[in-house]
Amino acid sequence: DVTVGMTLKMTHAYVQLAYGVSGCPPGCEITTKDQCEAAFAALGLNTTVAWEGSYASIPVGCSVQGSVSSGVKSDGGHWNTAPSGTGRDNQAPICMQTTTTTTTAEVTTTTTQACSSFADEASCPTDRCVWSGSACKVRDGGGGLKSIKEVKIEAP
Repeated sequence: DVTVGMTLKMTHAYVQLAYGVSGCPPGCEITTKDQCEAAFAALGLNTTVAWEGSYASIPVGCSVQGSVSSGVKSDGGHWNTAPSGTGRDNQAPICMQTTTTTTTAEVTTTTTQACSSFADEASCPTDRCVWSGSACKVRDGGGGLKSIKEVKIEAP
């Protein structure tokens, strides 16, 4: 038998989109002012939220003001709570960039033939069984013997 397991690890990074873009792709929006400030810090932007309000003529959510040539203004952070917005040539949206890491592990379960199923001393496997009198029996690890019908070993 083979069992396959999977682990998903979601991590959030941030990305500054191009100046003039109207907002983040669906599912990548920053949803709080605090997260917006954290995104500025994570991106190494030397700015804070200097303007907060609702204005439809700039990108919705988290953005920075500046330009490609001059960079982000030190007082250029914006947190816009408007339900929709538009791109502006001096505003760049800041968005979440979600990365998914998938880890797959495989576990193999092996069923080992019971010691008692071996009919003679020559076939009795000495690594886990011992021949005693007229039967192959399981080693108990303490020097004594015990009889069982089946041994199941699982690999880690």
